[in-house]
Amino acid sequence: MIWVINMQVQKEHVKKRILLCAQEEFLSRGYKEASIRQIAKNADTTAGNIYSYFSSKDELFKQVIYPVLIQLEKLLKFDTDDNFSKLDITSIMSGISKIFLSYKKEFMILLTGSAGSKFEGTKIRLTSLAADRFQKEFIPLLDENDIDDNLSEILAVSFVEGLISIFNISHNDDKKLDILLKQYIDIFFSAVKFK
Repeated sequence: MIWVINMQVQKEHVKKRILLCAQEEFLSRGYKEASIRQIAKNADTTAGNIYSYFSSKDELFKQVIYPVLIQLEKLLKFDTDDNFSKLDITSIMSGISKIFLSYKKEFMILLTGSAGSKFEGTKIRLTSLAADRFQKEFIPLLDENDIDDNLSEILAVSFVEGLISIFNISHNDDKKLDILLKQYIDIFFSAVKFK
């Protein structure tokens, strides 16, 4: 007697289609408002089939943003013992630009569409890292006395929001993105006398 087990065999092309449709859904509606049923409809499958590939909406979201998350983590692990320099800023901005150009949709989902997910604090985390770096190395280089303790946080928020604005404005034009980022860096850090 031969036993036949009716088992769903996962297919790579189906998984890719689900991920692409999920990416579009998360980009347009954000994590909180995204619908597994809508993703299934767009992927020409069922919600149950999606759950045979991904254990939850959280897992699906994580798989969509994972590539950009890994790249950002690598980029942000810079040595904070070194002196802050224009080269550091340019290098970090160049890295962010490359990540954005390679993972435009995932980047925007992570920074603007992750509310309600366990990654919703990513923008705050990036801002906090920038504020710490500004406080330790950027503020001391300014030609000002008696600088308010909140300035580094204000600058960090402005900096991250400025980046998001640049990405929103130039997401379809790589050359414009590169030009705007360079101009933004030059203007934003023009008050600093680098060593």
